[in-house]
Amino acid sequence: MPSRVIELLSSGDFEASAAEADRAALDAATGGNGEVLVLLTALAPEGSDVMAREGKRALAHFAGLGVPAQLAGLVTRQDAFRPDLAAAAETASMIFLAGSQPAYLASALIDTPLWAAVLAASERGATVAGCSAGMWVLGELAPVSTITDLADHAWVPGLRLVPGAVLAAHWDALDSFLPGLQGAVRSAVPPDWTLLAIDERTAVWWGTGCAGGSTGLARSPSSRGPCGARSRPATTSSSSPAGALGQLRCRPLICQISPWCA
Repeated sequence: MPSRVIELLSSGDFEASAAEADRAALDAATGGNGEVLVLLTALAPEGSDVMAREGKRALAHFAGLGVPAQLAGLVTRQDAFRPDLAAAAETASMIFLAGSQPAYLASALIDTPLWAAVLAASERGATVAGCSAGMWVLGELAPVSTITDLADHAWVPGLRLVPGAVLAAHWDALDSFLPGLQGAVRSAVPPDWTLLAIDERTAVWWGTGCAGGSTGLARSPSSRGPCGARSRPATTSSSSPAGALGQLRCRPLICQISPWCA
């Protein structure tokens, strides 16, 4: 059974600090053509100049890792119906969803041939990676990030690569963006879902390649790893965990969770 590999970056896409996390997640991928397909779609509302700038950064970042990458020309939902983009996703070793506006990204991808191709690639062992907005959308809900008042806080359906979970990026900074935002996120998570909250500049990746592996998040048995140092990463909470976490190993940047079995 191929390993489904997911990489979650709370922030810092295409920065040097993310190189170790990206390299580890790429090394865990199986199959594919060795390339990374980068989706900058969440940046589309910011304009073509911003997308062009971030596209150059993305290509330079992966080139520095010795990995070929291409930019998916996914700007609108209509683009997600293009056969060439679906074909590129089906053959990639990593599909990377960059940050900016999560609700826009989720709405552009949900129930499209491109997203179906990403799911198929994930099933055969490709890594699906998301940073910031790209992380948020992989769970059940994607927030509308343009609000300025919590009374207007709204969500759109997420892509459910990780079902039964809300994947919250920028956790330690949320209340600095908008006071009370952490509480609003917590209140949006039903008791039978899991909240995986990851602090700024922190990455988590895991795979489900063991026999009987399943999708869904699990409660961490401890916020300290065997290394004895306090881990900077994920806060997990759930009243009904879907599985059991394997060994938690700490690194300077990355908290790695593997394997992950039911």
